[in-house]
Amino acid sequence: MEIDWQAIDRLISADSKRLLQLFTSEMSSKGVPLDAIGFAFEFGRRSLQFDICANTVANARSPVAERRQRDEQFDEWLWNSGDFDFPGAIAETFGGFSAACWQELQMLEQIANQGETARSFISSGITEICCHVLAECSIAGVFSQYPDIKYNVGDLLEEPALIRQRHDVIKSLIERAS
Repeated sequence: MEIDWQAIDRLISADSKRLLQLFTSEMSSKGVPLDAIGFAFEFGRRSLQFDICANTVANARSPVAERRQRDEQFDEWLWNSGDFDFPGAIAETFGGFSAACWQELQMLEQIANQGETARSFISSGITEICCHVLAECSIAGVFSQYPDIKYNVGDLLEEPALIRQRHDVIKSLIERAS
């Protein structure tokens, strides 16, 4: 089966820009500064997951966060979207991904369920798209009120070091466009 990654990129990009603008506008209007924004997903484990995740500065700097930073490796806390105060459900809260986008994601899930090689291939393609989308949104000013935001793109249960590397890639894409 041939995958049209460009078409999937366009769908995810259009939906994500809309959802991220709504989310960041609401957070900004409430005076809630964001520390991190990104995508959390899981393909090929018989339970498709794909959503936007975010963490607030308050959660990132909370006493619990400070205690965890002393007790665990800092990267584990900083880059693990499961510890964010918005680990998912952002898309659904703001109208969700379009039916066309979700249909493509479900098709990718079917492919990913064919085995580890297929799952890895789909995860890699989605990772690239999500990094691209976050860079595009930043360049378009969606995150302008959060100059120090961290970008978090990760398959569930991935090593935090990989997620941090993607943050660096996204930052370099943004810098090159400036």
